[in-house]
Amino acid sequence: MIPSSESRFTRIKQCLEDKTTLAYLHFVAYVAASLTPFLKLFQRDEPLVHILYDKVNEVTRICFRMFLKTEVVAEKVGNELKAIDCEKSENWLPSKNMEIGSGTKRLVSGLPDDKQKTLRLEFRKSLKLMGKYMKEHLPLTNAVLRDLQCLHPLYRKEEGGRAAIGRLCNHLKKVTKTDEFSDAVCAEWLLYASDSALDNDTSKFDGDICGYWKHVSMMVDSDAQKKYVHLSFVGKAALTLSHGNAAPERGFSVNNALVTKERGSLSERSIVAVRVVKEAIRMYGSCTNVPITKEMLHAVKQAHSEYAAFLENERKEAILQEEERKQREQAKETARAAEKAKNDLLEQVKEQEQLEANQLLEQDTARELITEASKKLTDALQHKGQENMQSVKVAQLMLSAGNDKLSSAAKQLADIKLRKEKLQEKLRKQQETAKKAEGSTATVSAPPAKRRKLQ
Repeated sequence: MIPSSESRFTRIKQCLEDKTTLAYLHFVAYVAASLTPFLKLFQRDEPLVHILYDKVNEVTRICFRMFLKTEVVAEKVGNELKAIDCEKSENWLPSKNMEIGSGTKRLVSGLPDDKQKTLRLEFRKSLKLMGKYMKEHLPLTNAVLRDLQCLHPLYRKEEGGRAAIGRLCNHLKKVTKTDEFSDAVCAEWLLYASDSALDNDTSKFDGDICGYWKHVSMMVDSDAQKKYVHLSFVGKAALTLSHGNAAPERGFSVNNALVTKERGSLSERSIVAVRVVKEAIRMYGSCTNVPITKEMLHAVKQAHSEYAAFLENERKEAILQEEERKQREQAKETARAAEKAKNDLLEQVKEQEQLEANQLLEQDTARELITEASKKLTDALQHKGQENMQSVKVAQLMLSAGNDKLSSAAKQLADIKLRKEKLQEKLRKQQETAKKAEGSTATVSAPPAKRRKLQ
């Protein structure tokens, strides 16, 4: 054997030879048996949220009473139960009085005194850790669970029922929504609490909380009007709250068993259909218990034609989707072309604006030249002489060149503005066309229901 296997074998052998091992196993079995009823109860699918608060407090008290004094635990619930100090030695039972199971006590009594003391200390340590874990993780003080107890038929005539249903309405604001609705629920509770017609149902309650509240919701008054419309609505809504994750986990297990390697190509629709059939059979207990009705026989006869119609609808839907895809692609291509044309126009407008700015600079230069020529001509005319005549000629040439330059710049500027206006008009029309195209694209890409609304 390899060393790791040999070491494990040695440890297992030592444990089996140790006389305390069997005592430990009996203790674990006793604790597991104490918790099993709670765990099995909340593995069920039917609504149990209305008894969850009572049961978590009950299982915590069971754990505490294994090693704590009876008067310390008593019938405490909620904050009082959570406030119990498991580390305080004054609260402990004597080691020999701890509840560790009959089999464990018998095995421990046959051991030497030092072994007995060690074992009992270990048992107390384990129970303290378990109690601490329960206090930290169980909803012992959850206000919603506490108030949900009022949905239990046996709670109907309890003194705190009216206050509990009022608080429950506040917890379920998404259900009650308005204060008027909550007030109607509380008013109906007062009638519900004193309704003698429900006394027989309460005394014969068999645990079917859904059936009970269905019966309450159907009760009518002397005017043939339903008596507990608002109250039953809140009760049914509250019972939809999950008491654990057993049902979802069980569903995952069913899916794993259903979708094997050989059936990995099953569609979601097929998986849902198989799950529906399985759930229906589970509700009846067995496939042989499922009633064969006329409706079922008719559905079987129509199965093939319904399947053919389904395939035809699928084919039409596929064709429609393909056409829509092509339209979307065409619209995207048109949008890309329009965007490119828009960018080209913007670039041309930008070039014209730059040319316009250059021509405005040319006009400024021409005006400066004309101003300078006018000044020189004025100075030359004020003074006679050959040199001044030469200055007059130069000034005239400058003046002529400035006028020509100014005229040319003005003409080019007018041409630039005209081209710019034409480009801007094209850009405006293109933007209007793009907006219309976006509207048609939104209509094509919308889902069928949305498309009908748009049309």
